[in-house]
Amino acid sequence: TFKDFRELEHRLKKQRNRPARPFTIGITAAARAPRTGRPACRIIEKEYLDKGTACKQNKSESVLLFKKFLGDDDTKKCKDYFPKDLKNITDASHGSFIAVIHADGNNLGKLVKKIGENASGDELVKLHTKFSKVLEEVTTEAVRYAFNNTVPSPEGRGCYYPFRPVILGGDDVCVIIRADLAVPFTHLFLKSFEQLSKEKFKQTRIPGLDHGLTACAGIAFCKDKFPFHYAYSLSNELCAAAKKASKQIKKEKNLPGVPSSLLFYKIQSSFFTSYQDIVERVLKAGDPGMRFDFGPYYINGDYGPPVEGLLECCSFFKKKENAALESRYEEWLRRVYESEHRASLYLERTAALLEQEAIEKYHELTQQLHTLSPALSAEKPYINGKTEGKVISPGALDVAEIPYGNRKTPLYDIITLNSLGGN
Repeated sequence: TFKDFRELEHRLKKQRNRPARPFTIGITAAARAPRTGRPACRIIEKEYLDKGTACKQNKSESVLLFKKFLGDDDTKKCKDYFPKDLKNITDASHGSFIAVIHADGNNLGKLVKKIGENASGDELVKLHTKFSKVLEEVTTEAVRYAFNNTVPSPEGRGCYYPFRPVILGGDDVCVIIRADLAVPFTHLFLKSFEQLSKEKFKQTRIPGLDHGLTACAGIAFCKDKFPFHYAYSLSNELCAAAKKASKQIKKEKNLPGVPSSLLFYKIQSSFFTSYQDIVERVLKAGDPGMRFDFGPYYINGDYGPPVEGLLECCSFFKKKENAALESRYEEWLRRVYESEHRASLYLERTAALLEQEAIEKYHELTQQLHTLSPALSAEKPYINGKTEGKVISPGALDVAEIPYGNRKTPLYDIITLNSLGGN
């Protein structure tokens, strides 16, 4: 029953606060492992290891997680082609940036409670078991689909997948991937996760799951030598921020479920803080100024700027003939940080030059920006972000009368993704 579950959670919380007695104890004269200070039991590459660390290293040799991603039982293939060193995820042609992706299901706790509302005893256990099994299948198949359609196969001896799985269990996914593949991979995973969950949960007839499940994801771009725990922490915060925005959309539009979305940020300094601090310190220019946190980006474009539209805009600017155009808008972003007035004048000149010298390109750019929001254009590549504390969907308002300081632009995100290389 729910009372039993609550009591179990309460006891687990109490247990976490009790220090665990170490299982490995030794005499004073015993050699110690430098990492933990516990008695050493093995020496690997001239380093003393205690029993716990040695067991972890043995477990890291397991290929079960790799097999789940590949859908292949070839142990040698799993061991040889997934990199252990992050520098092997990148290469000279794609730069040294990697991406840490964290994805998590939406409102799963509430759904689990809803499933067991009218059940008890063995029936409740069977429902939860069936739900967990189907959820594992959905997540694994969605990840595998995204992997097979995004990640290139290794070519030649000593080559690796530009990809390293970290977590795959339940509705939780964490992977490390080459930076330019991150958004396409996440887009395919979230889209497939929605579709598969609808199909599979309809077959199970579990109550409350007719609309399937959705998920949100955070992507932290960083150098391959950047501390992993900081990057993972940021990806977790980005995922939480995407969820918060999606839940707000659900509330405003009275949707049956929380829309799937993703949010990303490229770490460009060694000074690391929370995402909220990054928004205030980096993603805002001037006071009040322009904002660059245009996301999150949604799988379904009815709820906000779509991921597909973002990728189309990136492809447009990545064309060789549009390189100069991208440079001009990048210069506009730099001037926004320096002076609102100078930035406005520069943007006016850029739009005027486009209209005079390349009217077709002017219309093409506006058309591309419309895939993110109908309020965007080559002349005014920004929309309203917030009005009186209420989140407004892109394109919902006429931007003509909105104060400059309330505006957001997607160009920062587009230029960020294009700076990561790839196609």
